[in-house]
Amino acid sequence: MRELKNFEDAFNCTWASKLKQVFKDAISYKKQMTVEDYLGANQKVKGFENQLTELLEIDYSGKHKKLRAFIKRLIKNRGSILTFLYHLEVPPDNNGSERSIRNAKVKMKISNQFKLFDFANHYAIIRSVIDTTIKNSKNVFEALSCLANQKLIAAE
Repeated sequence: MRELKNFEDAFNCTWASKLKQVFKDAISYKKQMTVEDYLGANQKVKGFENQLTELLEIDYSGKHKKLRAFIKRLIKNRGSILTFLYHLEVPPDNNGSERSIRNAKVKMKISNQFKLFDFANHYAIIRSVIDTTIKNSKNVFEALSCLANQKLIAAE
C-alpha cells in the first residue's frame, strides 16, 4: 500500500489507485469473513482475484521504471498476494513481522553490529523463542527455562 501511495503521488498513476482500491476492498472483506467463507469456493474472493489479474495484464511497458519493477514483482509473486483471503490465520499485512524484527534492528543500531555470526544466530534463536512465547500468551521465563534445561540434557 505504501508503494502504491508513492506511485499515486509521484506519477499520478491511476493504475496504482485502482490496485490500491482492490487491496482496500479485499482487506475490508477479510474483516467481515466468517470461518465458513474460507471453506469451498468463495465468489467474492474469486472477484478480487479476477480484478488483480486484470490489473496485472495491462500493458505497463510505457510506465516509469520503478512502477514496471513493482509490477514485475507482483506478477512473480502473484500466487501469494491474496493468500490472506484463503487462510483465516494469515493477516492482510506484514505489520506483525516488522514488529518481530524491530528488536534485532534496535540491537544492531545500539551495538553497531554482532561481533560474530554465532552471536547473531544465538540472539535470533532466543528472540524467536521469546516472541513466539509472547504471541502464544505463555510465560517467557518458563519457556526459556525449558529451553535451557533441554540444552543441559542434550549436553550431558
